[in-house]
Amino acid sequence: MRIKPLDETIERSSIIYVWKQMWSYLIPEETDLTEEKFDAIFSRDDQTVFPRDFLIAEDNQGNIIGFAGLGKSSKRDFWRVTYVVLPEYVKSNLPGKLLDAIVNLAKKQAAPKLRFYSRANFTPLNKKLEERGIKPVQYGWWMRLDDFSLLPRSVVPLGITLRKQKDIDDLSSYVAFYNKAHCDAFEFEPYTEENVKQFFNHLRKIYDIEHHFAFEKNKLVGICYISNNPEQKIIGTINSLGILPSHRRRGIGKALMTYGIQRLREKGCKMILLSVMANNEEALALYKKFGFYELEFRTQYIFEVYPRSYVDGFQGIEPNNRDTR
Repeated sequence: MRIKPLDETIERSSIIYVWKQMWSYLIPEETDLTEEKFDAIFSRDDQTVFPRDFLIAEDNQGNIIGFAGLGKSSKRDFWRVTYVVLPEYVKSNLPGKLLDAIVNLAKKQAAPKLRFYSRANFTPLNKKLEERGIKPVQYGWWMRLDDFSLLPRSVVPLGITLRKQKDIDDLSSYVAFYNKAHCDAFEFEPYTEENVKQFFNHLRKIYDIEHHFAFEKNKLVGICYISNNPEQKIIGTINSLGILPSHRRRGIGKALMTYGIQRLREKGCKMILLSVMANNEEALALYKKFGFYELEFRTQYIFEVYPRSYVDGFQGIEPNNRDTR
């Protein structure tokens, strides 16, 4: 096994194959990663350069068994670490070695701070990190709704109108709204019009997307956008729900959620997913009223690493090539 810089001649499909295998291990219902989605994931990392910021791991036959990368953005004070290994190597020493290697690469590039994300069922790596004093700084929860009999009654608040659009017709208003509504969120990064355009252009290649807007007179006060993959019709996602701080606790979020769920059900979705940060108590309370429940195996751990103080030396974990999903 060896870890080396990403070679530009390597086909992206080889990397995407490894990522898909990892996703199917950690999140069985999500295996729809494509080149377009891969690009969308990194589209906001405007400082990331291939292959300078990526490493790959190969077995003795030269097959790619893992990769790690640095996602850099000019709009945040940390670099995002992406790392993926084939499921049969989850309990080997590869995750630790790959992590050491990508942190060392970040050191050479004078990274300010790294933030990386792990799933609850990636236990060997999570345990090793915590043994070395690296604790999660935040948890992200995925929630699922599959019993629609629990949906509460909801009415659109007086003076509020809801509108549905396939595309965003007023990009500047959308960006201004988003930045006001989410400025207190964990990992908030201000949007630009170019960010939004790029992001949704990529996603539309894979997903059927709808935007739902709440207006008070002509003022945009709430947004919710939903999506579903036409090839996985039973699964829908509420991707974003945001209300202006001045308009919260008036039932606008509840009305947008109700409409979003209704639209996904009309599209044939039997299961609806959303994500929320653990410290967002107001959103959690709202989602639970609708019958959403936490998917523990999908809990996301968010760790922070300061490269200058990071010391190599993951002790090897005995290889275990069984799929223990």
